[in-house]
Amino acid sequence: MADMTSATRSELLKAKAQKKLAIKGHSLLKRKRDALIRVFFAKIKEYKILKKRTLENLQIGYDTVRIAQGVSGVNRVKSLAYSMTPSFAINSSEQNLMGVKVPKFELKDLGARLNSSMIGTSYYVEMARLRFVRTIPDLVRLAEVEQVIFTLAEEIKKTKRRVNALEYIKIPEIEGIEKHIKDRLAEVEREAFFRLKNVKKKIEAQERAAKA
Repeated sequence: MADMTSATRSELLKAKAQKKLAIKGHSLLKRKRDALIRVFFAKIKEYKILKKRTLENLQIGYDTVRIAQGVSGVNRVKSLAYSMTPSFAINSSEQNLMGVKVPKFELKDLGARLNSSMIGTSYYVEMARLRFVRTIPDLVRLAEVEQVIFTLAEEIKKTKRRVNALEYIKIPEIEGIEKHIKDRLAEVEREAFFRLKNVKKKIEAQERAAKA
């Protein structure tokens, strides 16, 4: 609360400027919070769709692997899997989303090679491989979206705290200071008015006495 001695018009102008700035900041933060929430729920929706599709494709892939193992044998399928060079590389970076730095995963196709002959091997092995290869981009995207969701959730919480601090603490505090200064200035004006009124009465009384 402002001290009684600081209840001046310059302090009142200062309090009004602070209040205007705080209200503007509060409005900007609210818009940012609302925008982040919209993006957050859009990412949640995307995550659910990706997860459902990825799990379905993985299930088909595992079912195909089991068929391949039944036809060609478990050891044969394992040996082929171990002879395969990595198919993809993942590059991690950051991107700016609504002023928030979120992860970005980029998938690079390395052109996988099979260092073993497929002669005498069931075509279910190749079907299983292709199924998993086609699922990898969704897995990577799923991991990216999940990290984006976590990052946005933290930013939304931080922004909400700042909005609440301005709305329930800072702005009311400034308004309290502004009211105090206004009340004090009004009181000073009333005191000055009564002093002038009393001086006027004394002068009028002296004038009447002089005429008498």
